[in-house]
Amino acid sequence: MYVCLVDGCPETFQHDDKRTRHLIKVHQYPESFSFHQWRKQKKNGKADKENTNAQYSTNQPKVDDETLKKREARKRRRQQKKKKLMEKAKREDSGMQVDAGAVAQHFNNSSDSQSERNENTGVDMMELEESMRELRIPKAIQFGRKRRV
Repeated sequence: MYVCLVDGCPETFQHDDKRTRHLIKVHQYPESFSFHQWRKQKKNGKADKENTNAQYSTNQPKVDDETLKKREARKRRRQQKKKKLMEKAKREDSGMQVDAGAVAQHFNNSSDSQSERNENTGVDMMELEESMRELRIPKAIQFGRKRRV
């Protein structure tokens, strides 16, 4: 049962939409009024958290063992992925170091390397162009859980 929000009005309704229509027609609420606003819960300040740890722990939702295991596994996967990326970056950096002899040889064969470099960039640009064509961008992005309709 839903009761009229205006003090002194004895009307009761079985559905929320009937109550909103009543408020608009009888009590002249604007149609643009948001009847379904949720109250924001007050967050405890730093002083409250420091004073009572018991209050802070009661505000935290209870988490079951399965959820904790999933979180730990997710954390481990992230750490492993990060570690692999760091190792890959180190390997690439070590491969990028140039030999002093190679630098001298490079200056001697600058005209040959210039033509080779132009061919390589042309091939690289073609590969880049093809990969960009294959790139798909989603039309809509949603965050969070799915909403039931």
